[in-house]
Amino acid sequence: MIIIFLVIGVILSTTASFVFGVPWLMPILGAAVPYPIFFLQVRRQQYKSAFWWMLLWGVFQSIAVIVATAIAPQTAAKVILRGQSYTTEMFHWIRTGEGMEGSLNLFLPDHLLHYGIFCILCIVTISSMALIFGTWMLNYMNFYVAELMKVSAKPRFSRYFRVVSLVYSADNRVYRHWGGFSCFRIKSNNSH
Repeated sequence: MIIIFLVIGVILSTTASFVFGVPWLMPILGAAVPYPIFFLQVRRQQYKSAFWWMLLWGVFQSIAVIVATAIAPQTAAKVILRGQSYTTEMFHWIRTGEGMEGSLNLFLPDHLLHYGIFCILCIVTISSMALIFGTWMLNYMNFYVAELMKVSAKPRFSRYFRVVSLVYSADNRVYRHWGGFSCFRIKSNNSH
């Protein structure tokens, strides 16, 4: 049942984002789909389950954004924040070797900044804003993947390692900082 909810939710949120054409609506609607499942799993202290459901959602979200971008690239360029600029930056790096991806001194601080913002948002907002932030990044990386697939027979999927690490971090940050509060626990009627 959760799988059906995620699939339908991802399709509807992506479609609505493309139809309404409001850029910030896309990460908000995208994040709204899995958040109730994530919150419930964490509240029940089912952290591994929360991780796997969020990872599955990330796969569905990626497929939806890649397909939507392939079908309507001009709309995607308008509604996916940073999609076009990130793709331009990555294509420049692929062609010339120049850019952040080619220099650890440029690459690492940027990614550590994103990771730090993500972790802080996890703790402060019970992952809700972190999920929106992560959805925004996932969407623009998927825009890039869709554009790369148009011009290449061998797309780079290394970006998804970052997605997995963010999902894992979100689960762990919520567990460590919020899991101890009684509002996240389902109280058992059985006393041991």
